Amino acid sequence: MAKDTSTLNRDHPIVAGACLIEETLAGLADQNTWSMRDEDAREAALLLTQLEAQVAELGRRVLAEADRRDVAAQTGGTSTANWLAHTTKLTRTEAHRRVRQAKALDTWEQTRCALAGADLHLEQATVITQAVEALPADKCPPETVALVEKTLIEHAKEFDAKTLRILGRRVWEVRGVRSRAVGQRRRRCAEQDEADHE
Repeated sequence: MAKDTSTLNRDHPIVAGACLIEETLAGLADQNTWSMRDEDAREAALLLTQLEAQVAELGRRVLAEADRRDVAAQTGGTSTANWLAHTTKLTRTEAHRRVRQAKALDTWEQTRCALAGADLHLEQATVITQAVEALPADKCPPETVALVEKTLIEHAKEFDAKTLRILGRRVWEVRGVRSRAVGQRRRRCAEQDEADHE
């Protein structure tokens, strides 16, 4: 569902950039693909996948800002997700999913930046934010959470979202096992020191 961008105020760089992207894509709508060389098709497919990630990040970033400002209320919407669904004709399920993604990326800056740089795609970013949000807050100091997020982002270079989800579930389990092992070693050392001094 194309939107007429001719009436938009282009003073803000994000609005101007979005209009430029829309106009460029509109100009490619009738461009044939059969004339592409094999290498052109290969490189364009990869580049467009990267662009999808960057557009998704920007869209979620703007959506998070819209939610903060409660723009839905200005048009009688009961929530950002319901306003988005009504205005764009997305299903409510998809609209709510996008708002959740927007809020998550607004919270987890490392993941948002990686998505903006096309180092992740949206599916991977969603899995990573879900994994770090699932970490037990009472047992994970902020520096540990940041390290887990960074580690999963690095793993995204080699693994798809399905494998990242498994790694995300196991990362705390592994850390917990290590922590218990360290605690046991410390207790044994303390017991040994006590025995040596008896």
